[in-house]
Amino acid sequence: MSETIPKCLACESAATKFWFEKTNAHGCYPISRCRDCGSAWVYPRPTEAVIARFYEQYNRHPSDLSIDDLFARVLQQERDYPNSTIDAARFASRCRMLTRGNRFLDVGAGYGFSSRAALDVGFEVTALEPSAVSREIVKKLTNITAEPSMLTREFVAVHERAFDVVLLSQVLEHMLEVEAVIDQLATLLDPSGVLCLAVPHFASAISRLQGKGDMFISPPEHVNFFSRSGLEKLLLRRGFVIVKMETVSRVDVQKKLARLPLKPARNVADRTVRAIFSAMDAIKTGMFLNVYARRA
Repeated sequence: MSETIPKCLACESAATKFWFEKTNAHGCYPISRCRDCGSAWVYPRPTEAVIARFYEQYNRHPSDLSIDDLFARVLQQERDYPNSTIDAARFASRCRMLTRGNRFLDVGAGYGFSSRAALDVGFEVTALEPSAVSREIVKKLTNITAEPSMLTREFVAVHERAFDVVLLSQVLEHMLEVEAVIDQLATLLDPSGVLCLAVPHFASAISRLQGKGDMFISPPEHVNFFSRSGLEKLLLRRGFVIVKMETVSRVDVQKKLARLPLKPARNVADRTVRAIFSAMDAIKTGMFLNVYARRA
């Protein structure tokens, strides 16, 4: 690749290089990587039109399901494997301990599990969610009417310093203008407020094992791949101080190993994987990065 690679979008190092080209059903996407912090990103960046087309297909409501049927399916999936519920409860409890304020903004609310958890611990919740189908699920789950957008200049201008907590869970890896997003979050926060970010951990133990086959390198859905060092430096550069940073690892082992004929074998595998994941998280090499930060 002959095009000059710009500075790292996370740490601003000039020690960047073309890494490889990711080819999937949506096209071919060159991936660049930083030799200093280890973060990576799609470059050149996809156009807004490419992103819009992808999400138009991604967010399409299954034609054979009513909203009530979809809602029932979402709840059943969460009962079978309480992935979002566990994450949401963790975010809400951590943020509750870190702030006395009650104004909570859930950016990219998805189906609303984080919004529900925030309500459960006493926050007053505002939710942003661009998908019409997801907004209907949010309404059924929480009785909150989510606003039909992500971050916009208009929303940020009207809500300057309006929130004590801003949550961006599994969203920043999708965003084209990373620095602008972090600046908008800073504007939305009360000076004593808490920013909570959760992203896939690029350079986790599993990510390192997978290399170029990392499951989260999935453009144009994901266009940014943050290492722990890179995400910390990005926040520091944009005027935040880190309060807490942890990694969280999870996988539905029982589902992955469902073909094993004996349930005891599945249970042993489940306990083994949980022990490995616990060890990874203890040394902050787990699958997902959760970061809590304040404005400096």
